[in-house]
Amino acid sequence: MNFVVIVLIIAFAGVISNQYSGLQQMRKLQSSLDSINRKLDRITKEKLHDND
Repeated sequence: MNFVVIVLIIAFAGVISNQYSGLQQMRKLQSSLDSINRKLDRITKEKLHDND
C-alpha cells in the first residue's frame, strides 16, 4: 500500500513538473509573439505615416 502511495506522489510530481515546463514554454512563445506584434505595429504606422 505504501508503495502505491509513493508511486502516485512521484507521478503527480512528474505531471506538475511537466505542466510547469509547458507553462514556461508558452510564456516564452507569448513574449515572442508580443515582440513580433509590436514590430508589425511600428512598421504599419511608419507605412501609414509615409503615405500621408
